Amino acid sequence: MSTTALPKAMRELKSAVYGETLCMLRVLELIAKVDKTREFLRHGHSSLYDYLTVGLKYSEGAAIRRIRAARMLGKDRRIKKLFEQRKVSLCTLSLILNQPELLDEIIGRSKREVEELIALKKGNASQARERIVPILVAVPAKKQHTEIPTATSSTTPSSSNIHCEDLRSQTERQPVVHSLLAKDESNLLASSTTPIQPETILEERYRVTFSYNKETKDSVERARHLLSHKYPDGASIEELFVAGLSALIKDEEKRKNKIVNNISKNSTATSNSITPRNCEKLRSKTERRSNLPAITTSNNSTTNRRYIPAAIKREVYKRDKGTCSYRHLDGETCGSSWQVEVDHITPLALGGKTESANLRLLCRNHNQMVAKDARVYR
Repeated sequence: MSTTALPKAMRELKSAVYGETLCMLRVLELIAKVDKTREFLRHGHSSLYDYLTVGLKYSEGAAIRRIRAARMLGKDRRIKKLFEQRKVSLCTLSLILNQPELLDEIIGRSKREVEELIALKKGNASQARERIVPILVAVPAKKQHTEIPTATSSTTPSSSNIHCEDLRSQTERQPVVHSLLAKDESNLLASSTTPIQPETILEERYRVTFSYNKETKDSVERARHLLSHKYPDGASIEELFVAGLSALIKDEEKRKNKIVNNISKNSTATSNSITPRNCEKLRSKTERRSNLPAITTSNNSTTNRRYIPAAIKREVYKRDKGTCSYRHLDGETCGSSWQVEVDHITPLALGGKTESANLRLLCRNHNQMVAKDARVYR
């Protein structure tokens, strides 16, 4: 065999890799097209990311890289040719979505080199990129009782080795042994039970990587000191993170869902404290409100207004459970809780009223789509 000729398997592999590149380029073009038409909103998905991960079964990282690379295609006409020639990759394109001017500098570079280049451009070469990596961790299992076959049974215990892969590196693998007991119910005897203690079980967790500045570091230390009674050995970053998230969620839910009793108490207190002086104040306040523009229809209903009272918002939020209520073509509701907004089912311009029966929760994407449809068919 000539030294310049490649073996058949290597020639076929080279041809297949080129075909894979063309297929990936076609996938990116179609993703860009779907992103532009946004038809996924009508077919059970609240975002392009949701369509790729739930509808097309991409992993989270794969979906993000493809979306970012697809959006880069429309920023420079040279990208298609460079991608076909394998001078830029899916990863490197996704990294410069917000810095398309770096295209000439990333040609022929690896992902690590592009990350270093971006860090240098930002003036902080040591800053780590934020990432969340799903991992599996072996934890001690709880005691359980499992029926064991007798010696005459054809079923014997078997075990399998389950390997947990750290997704951050394709080369690092951490083996975890998880003993499993095979069961054949047709040969089990109910009278023979023995407590079994498996060595470990697998728990799904997430590795979070990000960097913060010195002020945040000082805040972390301050929080550890404040929680020193609760955590005598010092609170971990995870414990501080969980405590901070819990407080944030509690405050935001309290802000968005104010207690109705407080409003009713305030209204009762106002009605019970009516005096001549208060009457004059209420009269002037009513006159000021009457000068505000209001949207009315032929029946002059007072509920035809753009302002939505807080009590009605709470009622709609509770009824729709804080999620988007848009119903897709397949009959399923969206259910997204991302950027939820209150929408008029029948628009105000068409005589719709500002009351709970005419209001619903929609995510921002579906709200914008419905508004666009209303303008088209109006």
